[in-house]
Amino acid sequence: MKIKSILFFLSFSITFLSAQEGKMPVTKILDSVNSSKVDMLPADSILVKNYETENAVYPKNFTDKFQEKYRGKDFDYSTIKPHESLWQRIKRNIAKLFRKIFGDIDVMTANRYTINFLRFLGILALSFLLYFLIKYLMSKNGNFFFGKKNKKVAIKEGEITENIHEINFPEIIAKFELEKDFRSAIRYRFLQVLKQLSDKNKILWMPEKTNKDYAVEFKDSSLKASFLELVYIFDYVWYGEFSISESDYQYYKSKFQNTKL
Repeated sequence: MKIKSILFFLSFSITFLSAQEGKMPVTKILDSVNSSKVDMLPADSILVKNYETENAVYPKNFTDKFQEKYRGKDFDYSTIKPHESLWQRIKRNIAKLFRKIFGDIDVMTANRYTINFLRFLGILALSFLLYFLIKYLMSKNGNFFFGKKNKKVAIKEGEITENIHEINFPEIIAKFELEKDFRSAIRYRFLQVLKQLSDKNKILWMPEKTNKDYAVEFKDSSLKASFLELVYIFDYVWYGEFSISESDYQYYKSKFQNTKL
């Protein structure tokens, strides 16, 4: 009797709990292969040739020469590489060289190195140009700006290397004075001074020597100063290529005659 009562109680409890949980929701699974929509056409069916439809069709035609409207530069979509000048190519190649030397550096740093390097080359080239220009101007006997261009008074090589000990100075000086060639007269008066100094063993005369070489040989400072004054007159008149008047010549002549050597 007790066993039946226990079984009945268990059965009643299970039935009561099942009723409290309620019904589980049912999920309907649709087969996507068999599903379809009403009043819709498959996409591929539109591509079928000779497709028929009940909709009104309004055909459109292109106007004549419609392409002309699209020939302007606004419709040109072709890619054109910009023109690169010679200066731009030089800077690009130098920047590329810097990147190879210094490794992976950014573009701005490479461009800065390139500009500084080109500036250095420009300053170097300008310095060389100024050097050779000054050297050329100084080669014109130091009077390129002040000397007169006169090809008639060009100095011949034979006149420079002539032997002063074989020249009849009084005769040749008188000849140039008579011809009013005062420049040549001054020149031979100076050569006469060199001969006098050589005869007195004040200098060692040699054709290839310069006046500065002779000035170094003087031991007497006063004699050296007098000699340099005559050198200045000779350089001014002969190498300066200045035409001098007779009065100027008489002044310079007195300087040569009154100088004690």
